[in-house]
Amino acid sequence: MTGAAAAATGRMVYMGTVSHEAFQGGTPPSLPPGMFDVGRQHDESTRKERIRCPACQWQPAAASRWFCQETGAPEHFTGGCGEGWNTFTTRGRCPGCQYQWRWTACLKCDTWSLHDAWYESEDADAGRPA
Repeated sequence: MTGAAAAATGRMVYMGTVSHEAFQGGTPPSLPPGMFDVGRQHDESTRKERIRCPACQWQPAAASRWFCQETGAPEHFTGGCGEGWNTFTTRGRCPGCQYQWRWTACLKCDTWSLHDAWYESEDADAGRPA
């Protein structure tokens, strides 16, 4: 399966999952509180962190799902266990087979970016007058 085909397959499954949950009244699995809050306080210091696509700035919801499956470029992963999960709850590690994904495809724009590039940190004091 090509990377584009794999990404398309992942999009279709993702959209089906969201549609099913929306119509069945299901709730997504429990995630750490504030996991996807824009500008949430990361720790007790002044550092803030958010998760968003480096290419289009899309921010995943708690219900967003990626699937462990064979991909072409840029990951070049053969195999895959089929596990579906929110990749940001594990920093890219598949909970099914423990494969560490280095790249993450955006579910909105289909662009692959290094997984670590999705995490943005900034100091809350940056840009404030002294």
